[in-house]
Amino acid sequence: MTHRLKSEISPILEKEAPEMTQAMNSEPSPTLKEIFEMKKAEGKKEGKVEGRKEITISMLKEGLPIELISKMTKFSITEIWEMKKEV
Repeated sequence: MTHRLKSEISPILEKEAPEMTQAMNSEPSPTLKEIFEMKKAEGKKEGKVEGRKEITISMLKEGLPIELISKMTKFSITEIWEMKKEV
């Protein structure tokens, strides 16, 4: 039983050892407050992108040229074409 256990655990330990070393040498884990702040910032960024998408779709519906929409919204022409397919 001991030999079998050792043979099963050894590959796991070999895989985990570099990660544990890295974790021990890295900065401490973020606090809950820091995690919430990061998630809040991510949410704001995603919200801004969604707002730009809504504006882009409105511009497409109004028939504005894609090049102008790209210039105004900072989306690439390819991204705008993808949005146009959804409209």
